[in-house]
Amino acid sequence: MSKRNYMFLFVFIIMVLFPKPGSSTIHAEAANLIDSEVNLDTSSISLDGDWYMFQEQLLSPEQIKQRLDRLEGKIVTIPNSFDTHFDKVNSFATYTKRIDIPEEYIGRTFGIHVPFQYSAYRLYVDEKLVARNGTVGTNSEEHRAEMGPDTGYFVVNSPTVYVTMQVSSFDHIRGGFENSITFGLTSVINKEFYRTVTWTLFLNGSIFITGLFMFILSIYRREEKAYFIFGLFAMLISVRSLFAVPFIYTLMFLNIDWVWGTRLEYILTLLTSALYVIFLWKFHEKYFNKNVMYFIVSVHAVLVFVTLFTQPILFQDLYFKGMLFSIPYFIYVLYVIIISIKNQLTYAKLNVVGIIIIFIGFFNDYAVGQNLYQFYNLMLPAVMLYILIHVYIMGRDFAKYKNDTLILNEQLLTLNASLDRKVYKRTKELEKANAQLAKLAYIDGLTKVPNRHALNRQIEKMKLDSDNRCLPISVMMFDVDYFKQYNDHYGHIAGDEVLRQVAQAMESALPKDCFFARYGGEEFVIILKNASLDRAILLAEKVRKKIEREQIAHVKSEYEILTISVGVTTSTAPLEETDVNELIQEADELLYVSKRNGRNQVVY
Repeated sequence: MSKRNYMFLFVFIIMVLFPKPGSSTIHAEAANLIDSEVNLDTSSISLDGDWYMFQEQLLSPEQIKQRLDRLEGKIVTIPNSFDTHFDKVNSFATYTKRIDIPEEYIGRTFGIHVPFQYSAYRLYVDEKLVARNGTVGTNSEEHRAEMGPDTGYFVVNSPTVYVTMQVSSFDHIRGGFENSITFGLTSVINKEFYRTVTWTLFLNGSIFITGLFMFILSIYRREEKAYFIFGLFAMLISVRSLFAVPFIYTLMFLNIDWVWGTRLEYILTLLTSALYVIFLWKFHEKYFNKNVMYFIVSVHAVLVFVTLFTQPILFQDLYFKGMLFSIPYFIYVLYVIIISIKNQLTYAKLNVVGIIIIFIGFFNDYAVGQNLYQFYNLMLPAVMLYILIHVYIMGRDFAKYKNDTLILNEQLLTLNASLDRKVYKRTKELEKANAQLAKLAYIDGLTKVPNRHALNRQIEKMKLDSDNRCLPISVMMFDVDYFKQYNDHYGHIAGDEVLRQVAQAMESALPKDCFFARYGGEEFVIILKNASLDRAILLAEKVRKKIEREQIAHVKSEYEILTISVGVTTSTAPLEETDVNELIQEADELLYVSKRNGRNQVVY
């Protein structure tokens, strides 16, 4: 890979991992948030900054106003966590902030978007409860956590509104008012939120489809076991992201409580991490010690087991502490890659770029999860970049494979050209014979019932059969009513489908001793041996009613459903004295009498 390509890849990585923020959020200062220079029609306002906090008190908006009148309350900077203020994670508090609204926006509908909190909360605007997640409580028995995005809507009726947030946390390794919330007009808030969701789902879908492609490809190319593992890795990390920030699973029709949502997030994280370890081992199998791989995967399996049977506050703490062991693992992977590069392993240099991207995303998300700093979650775009790198590698491999195949084909063509002309002639004769056999196929390709050729063959067979020659015969001709109009209105594809449906319905209504075939177009024929006219009429009526009961819509028919017309004729003379083709012609003429008489009837 040239230096120019590496430079292009580096710039692309920076653009994806550090995109320009999707929203035009303006950070407010102090309590009086909005001035005349802020255009709320296009921008939302971050409510970060100074808030009044009432430690270990769950106060109503009315109580808050009384406390503020008495100049009570501690000013804190939001976002922040409980352990910053209280030196403990498990606690509860009430926060409040005043927003001054410009006069021209009074009477309009606003929203406050809470992406999620690692706590339960209740959000009030003045005295109105506008959003909530979980159950806020003063102890672990009363408290019930839930994590998911929510937006509260309200109409501003006065120039000053108070935003109050009750927060509690008792069952998570983090707690408090830890994530920024935004304030703005409903249209702006919704636009910014759905932009984030759309971006996440786009990455998700791209990763999942690419992973599925690699997975399917590996099934047909069994020697590519690394891509089988990588395909599973990509699909799993796509599913995992539904349970990670911004917790899109809470927006879907999934009745999953917070505990199991968190469990699934951590289990899927561990499974994808284990698959990635296996993938790296497979990709560098010659230099990556198998026992190291088995040890790391075993640790992941133990953590999955612990996650399944313990509460989040335990397995989350264990998970983040265990992540410290990823540092020596990362060093070992770099060691393996350096050896691979020295031994000129194909794509080793390109793969090291991808691995560095993955570990940057991993350590960033770990630091954000530990509240070491506020930043984007980078794992999903990092995986997307890593997948693009391997799509490039796969494309190069496929191109090489294709080129090698073309060379082999050219060699094969050269050998074939030198074969004896007699072999060529016999091959042509065989192809001609196969073509003739194909033309003589007895099954109609569309309806999968016997065709006209099969009908003629059946007539000849009946005449040769000594058991049939002295028996009478009945013939029924069926035609789909207004079929041309059906084709014109619904299209030829729908017309083909309805012919298949009619053929299947007719065939299901017939006894075993009759012969059923497609005569041509929308016409079908039934030959019934040793049958009186009465029996033939009853059978024809049965088939007609069967089609009528199918209730196939046909707006161009006077009956508004698809119907058939039937002509029935019977020869009492023995079969050996009967011209079956004349009998078919007679039944066809009766069929058209049926059509002239109004269709959807049997004429005999």
